[in-house]
Amino acid sequence: MTKEQAAQAIKLLCERFDVPVPILDWTGHSRNGRAWKDRIQVGPNCWRGVEPALVHEVTHVVCLAQGNNHGHGPKFWTVLESIAKVWYGDATLYPWRTEYKAGKSYAGRKQFIK
Repeated sequence: MTKEQAAQAIKLLCERFDVPVPILDWTGHSRNGRAWKDRIQVGPNCWRGVEPALVHEVTHVVCLAQGNNHGHGPKFWTVLESIAKVWYGDATLYPWRTEYKAGKSYAGRKQFIK
């Protein structure tokens, strides 16, 4: 995924979930994505890949815009599932194995990981 494709993906997902579109901070310096209310940081060296990192970080932006905790609580995982379903067409196609322990547990309960 290129910088331009990432910016377009952020725009499409944020518009779909009716939240303000954050600025893309494309960087090759970080191996982790990051999100703030008005900015997403991802780049070509994200360890899980640009696309999954982007989906994860857009989830933070959507949660923040909806007034939810910025962390990885139960609401985060349900929003991530919704965003993954929109982006991939099927939430099981998101790489749940790359998530935090709570995300893997959520995916296991939903039988995304067998």
